[in-house]
Amino acid sequence: MDPVFPSQTTSHLVKTEFLGPLRLMEKKMLQHCLADKSISKYSKVNEALNYHLCCGGKRIRAQIAIQTAKTLELSTEIAVLIASICELLHNASLIHDDIQDKDTQRRGVESVWLKFGEDVAICLGDLMISAAYRVLGDLLKLAPMPILLNKTHDSIRTTIYGQGGDLASHVSKISLFDYCELAAAKSGPLIGLPVELALVVANLDNGSTVVSEAARDLGVAYQLVDDLKDWQNLRRIKKNGSRELNAVLIVSSDILRSQGFESVKLLTKEKINDAIINAKKIPKCAGKALIEIANDLNTLFIN
Repeated sequence: MDPVFPSQTTSHLVKTEFLGPLRLMEKKMLQHCLADKSISKYSKVNEALNYHLCCGGKRIRAQIAIQTAKTLELSTEIAVLIASICELLHNASLIHDDIQDKDTQRRGVESVWLKFGEDVAICLGDLMISAAYRVLGDLLKLAPMPILLNKTHDSIRTTIYGQGGDLASHVSKISLFDYCELAAAKSGPLIGLPVELALVVANLDNGSTVVSEAARDLGVAYQLVDDLKDWQNLRRIKKNGSRELNAVLIVSSDILRSQGFESVKLLTKEKINDAIINAKKIPKCAGKALIEIANDLNTLFIN
């Protein structure tokens, strides 16, 4: 039985016309993970899959895919496939990231690893990555362009590079420049991937460089906003077993002390503005979704 998904109304970007394609994407994600069969009657992976997908999330990468595909006049089927690829990869990264950081909550509920165990969580993350490539196979049937495969792998590879650096930063202090480079590598690729895949299908791959730059800037801005909030909260928290918050103590607080709180806020604003400038350069107005996200982030940051 398909799970009942909650309404995706947690982001300003969500619009009524997205809801139908988002539901199709969520169903396709589930179908491609399970391939119409149970993974194992002895495994809790199925249960963990349904649990994770039903816990909400903004589906920002899916929204980017759907809006970009619509702007480029691509079919809803192609939009849903691209959205599914990016959301499967993103959610796999969240599940694995929570294991590494020992974060106990995700989207307001228990993390998958805490509820089902690390072994099940690792299997589920791996399954979602594999399922993303299965969906990519369907996309390649409609748009037989091998570069789609390369771009998907490059996004995963760069994300892993950023995550590896982020884990290393828990035990070694880094400069603000290196911090931004890791944030860009960790968060940027899967923000830009839906736009890049849509551009390739539309035979507009010449916009790849500005997509990458806009996504990198957005990735850094997201991380800086999160860490500024975490750092403020941390001043009121004496103890926390989360490795992520410990990393804020080791890295972000040092950066904030050396650079100054207002300087880091100014850098965040600059990254948001740079993202908008680069997104406007993307061919055929295909950066519209990235611009909307940057504006939303700007509003959140001001508030």
